[in-house]
Amino acid sequence: MLNVKNFDYTLSLFYDENSIKQDIIIEQNGKKKRVLGRRGIETELFLVQREENITGAIFIGAGTGAHIQYLLDKGVRPLVVVDKKNDILKLWGEYSSLLDEKDIYFITETDTYTIQNKINEIIEKYNRKISIFFHPAYTNLDFFYKDITYHIDRVFASKNREKDSQKKKVRILLLKKDYFVSTEIENALKGLSEEIEYTEVDVGQSIDLYIPTILKKIENFRPDFILAVNHMGFDYDGKLLAVINKAQLPVASWFVDSPELILDNLSYLKYPNVGIFTWDRGFFPFFKEQGYENISYLPLATDFTQYKIGKIAGKQYSVAFVGNSWTRQIEKIDINSFPKILTMEINNLVEEYSREKPHFLPAKLLKSAASRKAFSELDSKKKRAYQESIVWRATGIYRRECVLRSIPYKPIIMGDNNWGAILPGHGKDWKWKAPVPYGIELAKFYRQAKININCISLQLYEGVNQRVFDVPAVGGFLITDHQKCLEELFAEDEYVSYKSFDELEDKLAYYIDKESERIKIAEKARKRIEHEHSYVIRLRTLIAQMREWYYI
Repeated sequence: MLNVKNFDYTLSLFYDENSIKQDIIIEQNGKKKRVLGRRGIETELFLVQREENITGAIFIGAGTGAHIQYLLDKGVRPLVVVDKKNDILKLWGEYSSLLDEKDIYFITETDTYTIQNKINEIIEKYNRKISIFFHPAYTNLDFFYKDITYHIDRVFASKNREKDSQKKKVRILLLKKDYFVSTEIENALKGLSEEIEYTEVDVGQSIDLYIPTILKKIENFRPDFILAVNHMGFDYDGKLLAVINKAQLPVASWFVDSPELILDNLSYLKYPNVGIFTWDRGFFPFFKEQGYENISYLPLATDFTQYKIGKIAGKQYSVAFVGNSWTRQIEKIDINSFPKILTMEINNLVEEYSREKPHFLPAKLLKSAASRKAFSELDSKKKRAYQESIVWRATGIYRRECVLRSIPYKPIIMGDNNWGAILPGHGKDWKWKAPVPYGIELAKFYRQAKININCISLQLYEGVNQRVFDVPAVGGFLITDHQKCLEELFAEDEYVSYKSFDELEDKLAYYIDKESERIKIAEKARKRIEHEHSYVIRLRTLIAQMREWYYI
């Protein structure tokens, strides 16, 4: 048996006793073998003769060319031949004379997605049915043809399927980890069960444990694409990337944190077939700098399996705030571990960042050439830690200043137990409540306050956090710091925002006794969220975009 899958082989034509070509001979390491077998070109001709009314054809694998010549003689156009071996194409007909002929195309590239794009362009050009023929011997001839058969079949199906076949379920491999939005995504995928099929792999463990599982899932489940959050599961050694590259699967990566603090110019994460979805359009330039081409805006939303509308008699709290103080994150990083020149700049950077929200990267805010040089010499982990230290400290200050404005209303703060150390008047001017699990209990808490206040993390440019959707979804009233995307996500009478600490004070004073106005605004926002901002809708949008980008 010839080991043709190592790509080191030569091909020649086989002729019968009457000098009529009948087959291809493959030669490797001095051994020869016929490709088509006893039936020879009958096998190829059967492919095209069994189909009626062929008005265009794509051939994956040229073979002897008998089936291609058959359609050439019938005047069928366009004709497209995909074959990475130029010597195969030269085995049949007047190859050179056909190079410039209109409506005949030879594709000899070896990159799957380049071929996909060329096929797609040809299909788009001709407003007619185009048939596709996979040479029966080629999928066993070379790994390339097995892979290209799988991928081109998807391109072909997506462009030529009839309307009733457009309901074909998309198959998704979800890389799952116990992390923010993971449950919401999984619930949304379950809600789309009539449109998709999905399977999952837990990547919250050792890479050597989940790589074999992913390999098995790819082989048995045959997903159309892989779905991840924040590139989770991608290891520093590039093991997962190698698996995905070999399978030539597209990846949808939904960023719901700052990519500037995650990717950090790490080349191992760059992969040409990744579709980036981001909760904040402000990160588009960063992704483009990183070399990503397919980028789409996909904000957060609400999971209505957890956040359902409900009513509670009376309001237990005047003002409520849910969020941590960032103290623990700040304490994780020893600022004295950085070069002295960088440590000296941290306080000034934090102050400027919390006051002006200049967005990002903190490295760009460094004042001197010496400090910028010191930063550039840090390794990736140190750079990320330095930037995180600034963002977390600045967000902590900003959040504390927002919450201070609510003190006149004796607010209740649900968060980590460090709030007592950084906010005066604990137990007298305000009360603390331990965090409850995300979901039903938190939804209940939102409804118990007259006003919920929101302070968005300073890592965002113009996006919003999940609280903007969750609070109104369950019937609560929210005052949030203003972000540009609010104007796109909601109508003007569906949200209340503030652009300064003084404006927050003014709006707290105004809305605290305006129950009817609060109810009216919250109800309008809830209806908007119900119809436009659920996780089911977000995942449907993501899937549609992946279909468009990768011809799924």
